[in-house]
Amino acid sequence: MIDPGDMRAARQREIGNAAPERALRPGNDNHCSVHSVPDPRSHAPQRHLFILLPSERVAMAVRPRHAIAITTRGSSEVTMTATNSVEFPDVFATFRHPLRHFRQSLTGQRKTRVVALGSSSTAGANDIVAFPARLEQKLRKANLNFGCVIDVLNRGVGGQEAPDEISRIESDVIAEQPSLVIWQVGTNAAYRYQAYSFDEVEATLRNGLLWLARLPVDVIVMDLQYTAAIVEAKDRMERAEDMQRRIERVTSTAGVNLFRRWELMKSWCAAGVLLSALDDGHEDRLHMSEAATAKVSEVLARAIMADPAAPADC
Repeated sequence: MIDPGDMRAARQREIGNAAPERALRPGNDNHCSVHSVPDPRSHAPQRHLFILLPSERVAMAVRPRHAIAITTRGSSEVTMTATNSVEFPDVFATFRHPLRHFRQSLTGQRKTRVVALGSSSTAGANDIVAFPARLEQKLRKANLNFGCVIDVLNRGVGGQEAPDEISRIESDVIAEQPSLVIWQVGTNAAYRYQAYSFDEVEATLRNGLLWLARLPVDVIVMDLQYTAAIVEAKDRMERAEDMQRRIERVTSTAGVNLFRRWELMKSWCAAGVLLSALDDGHEDRLHMSEAATAKVSEVLARAIMADPAAPADC
C-alpha cells in the first residue's frame, strides 16, 4: 500500500491516467520511490535576498540544500548530483488572482482535481519526474483537510505547443472536470521557432483561455523555462523574450494567473546559480534539471496553497 502523500502514488496515477503516453516515458516509473535526504550542513549560516519579480511578490532566501535520492526496484540508491551541487534560493511567490474554484473544491468536495496541460516540461523527459507528480505530493501534504484528496492529472505530450494542445482540451481537460488547470506554454515555440507562428500561438492561447473562462475552473499559465538551449542561442533568446511578452499580454487581458517560470529561473542565475545547473545535462540542454524541477514544483505548490483563509473541513 502506498501513502497518498508519497510521490510513487502520484507517479502511478499519472501514468495510469495517461496510458497512451506511456510509450513516451522511458523506464518503468511504477517502481520508483523518492525521499528527501537532509544536507549535513543544515546549521550553516543563512543569507537572505529579496527580489521583486514583475506582477509577483517574491521573497528569496538562501537556505541549506537537500538532496533527492531515488531508489528503483532491482537497483541501488542513486542520489541526484544536480540537487547536491546546487544551492537554490527559497522563493515565495503569490498569484494576482484568487483561485476561488480550487479553494471551493478543497472546502466542499472530497476529491479535488487539477489538470496539467503542456509539452515535455509537463509530460517529463530524460528520466526526471515532472512537476505534476511533485505538485500533487506537495499539495496533498499542504492540505490540512483530513479525508480530502488532491489529484494532479498529467496531460503533457512532448514536443507540443498551444496550437497542438488546444485540440486536446475537450478530452484531456474539460472532460476531467478539474477545479484548476495549469497550462504550460511557449517553450517549443521559441526552441523550434521555424515550425510555429507566434501569432498563432498567441491567438490559440487567447481562445483557449476564453473557453476555460466559461467553466467553473481556475487557470494558471506557466511560461518558458530558462535553460541554455534558449538563453545561449541569440535567435532563440530573442524569440523567447517575444513569446514572454505575448504570454503576459494574453494572461493579463484574460485575468488569468501567470506562473513566471522564466523570471524565477532567471532570478536564480542572478543570485549566483550557474545556468548549467538549470538543465538536465543532455545534449540539447533544453529540459530542466532534477534540482530545478524540484524547486519550480515547490514554488508553484506554495503559490497555489497560499491563501489567507484556511479551508474548512470537508
